[in-house]
Amino acid sequence: MKKKILYLYSDTGGGHRSAATAISQAVVHLHKDKYKQDMVDVFAQCSGFLNVFARLYGPVIKYSPKMWGQLYYWLDDENKIENLEKLSGPFILKELTGLLKRTEPDVVVSIHPMINHLTVSAIRGCGKKIPFVVVITDPVTLHRAWITPNVDLAIVATPEAKEVAIKYGMPEKKLKVIGMPIDPKFFLKQKEKEEARRKNHLKPKLFTILLMGGGEGAGKMYEIIQELGEDGIKAQLVVIAGRNKALEQQLKENADNFK
Repeated sequence: MKKKILYLYSDTGGGHRSAATAISQAVVHLHKDKYKQDMVDVFAQCSGFLNVFARLYGPVIKYSPKMWGQLYYWLDDENKIENLEKLSGPFILKELTGLLKRTEPDVVVSIHPMINHLTVSAIRGCGKKIPFVVVITDPVTLHRAWITPNVDLAIVATPEAKEVAIKYGMPEKKLKVIGMPIDPKFFLKQKEKEEARRKNHLKPKLFTILLMGGGEGAGKMYEIIQELGEDGIKAQLVVIAGRNKALEQQLKENADNFK
């Protein structure tokens, strides 16, 4: 019987789903069909009430990024996170526990900060030991919601992220620096790389930087691009704007400034 891997995420912006997909594709790349893998949008499948708030992420980022920033930093507090979990638990914990009992995974992998403490409680509610891994996708600085000391393993992208996690209370022995999840499709053979560069009008030998900020194109993307241009880095830049149409239009109007 195949071992089962269950990935938990929330489709807020698309980045967490993309990371889960990248990991699952890497498992297929390395182990073929050895494992059965399932991906679950936790709020969508386990709490219609909380899913309403999860779906507000996109509109808030688009129309009121300042408000989102204030909420983000306001919640970056251990006590507030604990209180939020107590409030949200009754709306999701029973369904999440039921999901784990039905699917009977051999390992659970979380790629979202707001579901980890609840998942620890749900695993306990199952009455059996299920290894729980958290993949932290904040590359350097972390939101405290990621910090869940009771997980079995927490994967971070950089040594800097590891240090911050330790500072916030994550046991060092449970941390491992691996890097950001990358889909195997980026590991193309040389001829495929050359064809992809030609097709996308990229210079064949010039170092290429891929810049993205989630499905909503969040963050100071345009300012970052300007900084890269002013630093005189010898590279060509590919920018993914996602659903951020304003950023896309701004880049198109000012493309000549970056040549």
